[in-house]
Amino acid sequence: MKRCRSILLGLLGLAAVAPAFGQVNPNTGNGQGTGVPVFQVNPGLIPAAVGNPAANPGMIAPGGQPVVAGVPGGQVGVGVLGGQVGVGALGGQLGTGTLSSTPFASGNGSTFSQGQSGSPQQTSPYGSYGGYNPYSPPYYPYYSPEGAALAGVGDLTRAYGQYQKDYQKGRLLNQEVERSKINTRLQLYQEWRYYESLRPMAEDVRVATLERELSRARRQPPISDILAAKSLNDLLLPLKSLQSKGQRGQAVPLDEELLRRVNVATEYGGNIALIRTGTVDWPSVLKRQEFNEPREKIDLVLPRALESARFRNKVDDALMRELEGAFRKLDELVDRAAGTLTMSQYMEARRYLNYLSDGLRALSDKNVANYLSRESGRPRYSAKGKTVADLIDYMTREGLKFAPALPGDEAAYRMLYTALAAYDNAMQQSASRTSP
Repeated sequence: MKRCRSILLGLLGLAAVAPAFGQVNPNTGNGQGTGVPVFQVNPGLIPAAVGNPAANPGMIAPGGQPVVAGVPGGQVGVGVLGGQVGVGALGGQLGTGTLSSTPFASGNGSTFSQGQSGSPQQTSPYGSYGGYNPYSPPYYPYYSPEGAALAGVGDLTRAYGQYQKDYQKGRLLNQEVERSKINTRLQLYQEWRYYESLRPMAEDVRVATLERELSRARRQPPISDILAAKSLNDLLLPLKSLQSKGQRGQAVPLDEELLRRVNVATEYGGNIALIRTGTVDWPSVLKRQEFNEPREKIDLVLPRALESARFRNKVDDALMRELEGAFRKLDELVDRAAGTLTMSQYMEARRYLNYLSDGLRALSDKNVANYLSRESGRPRYSAKGKTVADLIDYMTREGLKFAPALPGDEAAYRMLYTALAAYDNAMQQSASRTSP
């Protein structure tokens, strides 16, 4: 307490001998010693024993005027409560006024005025707080050199720890990015597999087509499918597979005379039925004069080509070129004459040209002699069998399929379809009884 008292007395003594500490701001006032002091006293620092000279001798008198001994000619008062500020070294009072709570009073930051009976009135931007700003800290921190060094070490330690945390967070974020990339690639691959699972493969399409065509063949197909041998082959394919596994249905007999009119072909394709005899039964539309040259050429060369195929199992190349050239010329003439033909005539001419094209293709087969050779009065490649099961066995053994019908063969193809459908139905019932 004595030390604090000595410090305060020393500060007041400095104010007495150095007028600058106690002078008013020369930029304000009326030139009569009235103005804003250039220093302030925080009211929070005023001791609680204000007004008790015995408790604070030499510090603060009642009314807020501390009495400083040894300062000649005046009093220095801290006028927070209306006291006066005076510097005795100048021989009198320099001015009165309420002290501002502004840290640095320059005469422009706070306004002071002389009130009634010499009482100072305050006009402050902070309101009526008696000159005290609650937002102004009562003191400022001070560090000794040792404390400042320790504080710096603490700040450095905290900064280094924050750096380590940020570095590790960055590494974790980088790993999250890489993990997200991997998950994205995995999801893209799964999406691709999903779409691929929905896309039908070539084998799936083929199997679905076979099943659809078989279902059509079993349900009263149109007569055009029967005469084109499409429905017959659709029924024949699964029956071949079942009989090759040892399954057989009930015996369905066949009319051998009608069976002779059913045409067959190898997997190479073609249909030799139209030209098998060496002569072509030309329709009336192709007997017109403008078709004479290619038609007569085919009639002349065809028997020689068949003779070569029968004995040599191959048609001479020169004969095949002549036949193919005559066919192309006949095809061109039919197209040119389309404007002079009726629709039925043109369709009939086209149908016979297709038959002739299939016959020439069959002549190019390496096993063409089997269409022409005789075994028991019939060529080797022909529909044979007393029952449907026998016919299927023969077709499987020779690797044959049914070829389209020619005009006049319609009854034979209807008979064969009926027999194949009955046999297929019996095979389905047998399979359903044996299945678990």
